[in-house]
Amino acid sequence: MIILYDTNVILDVILQRAPHYQESAAALAYAEQDAVTGFLAAHTITTLHYILRRHVGQENSLIAIHILLEKLQVAAIGQQEIQFALQAAFTDFEDAVCYAAAYSTQCTCIVTRNTGDFKNSKIPALTPYLFCVEQKIL
Repeated sequence: MIILYDTNVILDVILQRAPHYQESAAALAYAEQDAVTGFLAAHTITTLHYILRRHVGQENSLIAIHILLEKLQVAAIGQQEIQFALQAAFTDFEDAVCYAAAYSTQCTCIVTRNTGDFKNSKIPALTPYLFCVEQKIL
């Protein structure tokens, strides 16, 4: 199983955002245990750094990214993915780019708290909770 983790799930874990932390952490831990192949879209890395730097500082932001990259792979975003995203029927372009990254890496699932944003996705989008239930983690 190949999973793309959306930015909001990663932020839930790193910033321990209630009430989402436990379910997002369980979904992410599944990749850390090598039970699935986990991906982040390339632009998620820069978004994480931007947000985390404000909350935990530059050094801790970079440490968090290093830790993530030890267990998760980066789904490249190039011209082909951007063209794909432009043609996707998504109202939010950032979500379309996530979808394009997931599509190009042949992901079987997108784990996100905003499943409604992926209603036009051909790849199933599951909340961390539903992903955990489906995988019998929770």
